Amino acid sequence: MDVLEVSRLSIAHAGSGAAIVPELSFCVKEKSCLAIVGESGSGKSIVCKAIMRLNGPALRQSGSIRFKGTELTELSDDRIRGLRGAQIGMILQNGMRAFDPGLRLGKQLHSVLKAHFGWSREQSRERLSEAMELLLLQSPTAVLNRYPHELSGGMLQRLMIALTLVLQPELVIADEPTTALDAASRQEAIGQLISLRRQAGCSMILISHDLSAVERIADEVLVLRGGMTVERGTAAELLTSPRHAYTRYLVESKHALSGRFAQALGGRTHAER
Repeated sequence: MDVLEVSRLSIAHAGSGAAIVPELSFCVKEKSCLAIVGESGSGKSIVCKAIMRLNGPALRQSGSIRFKGTELTELSDDRIRGLRGAQIGMILQNGMRAFDPGLRLGKQLHSVLKAHFGWSREQSRERLSEAMELLLLQSPTAVLNRYPHELSGGMLQRLMIALTLVLQPELVIADEPTTALDAASRQEAIGQLISLRRQAGCSMILISHDLSAVERIADEVLVLRGGMTVERGTAAELLTSPRHAYTRYLVESKHALSGRFAQALGGRTHAER
């Protein structure tokens, strides 16, 4: 069963009419993870914002986006707001931009849970603390009493994942979740996303140019270039035996970067220990 079906999606600049995504179709299977990869400017994030109805009036789109049989493009603004978070969650690449810098984190997260479930502050704090402990976030009460600038990017990323775990959406869109993190935090975030899939039993769209993350998380991979699909297949197939020249370029770039990193650590054998 497909949780999400995107058919003939086109996105263009409203003024000039210049196409960003000429025409794109794909589906996300139930409880599976589809990674959408490609270089910057390939249209990955714009496609996911189209699913969430977050692209502004400067962009014009057409085509069909069906979530569990419901046509999202035809829903009212109120109904699409009700779907966001509770049924379709989104984890952003920059945790600092996801939160209001002037409010304590606990207050912000509680407002989301109150809007969707009508929970009291005590109920929100209890459920958030449980999720944070599952994700190995220590001292939940102290963390929730802090302001966003008092936490690292990795910690804010974990908080977004914890909130998603509480909301239990059926589809999660993770938009470049490892881009703004250092190497250690990046590995932690990948582990947290794997844990989220296991705990919530959700489907996922992973937007990334980090093929190491794709390799660990995704079941299938869609390769975009210039807003168009150049290749699609299982993660194992595409990352080991890519058919298209562009996919081979992406995979070879990953291997080259890994090799340079290994050399910097004193050779591949040393890096693998």
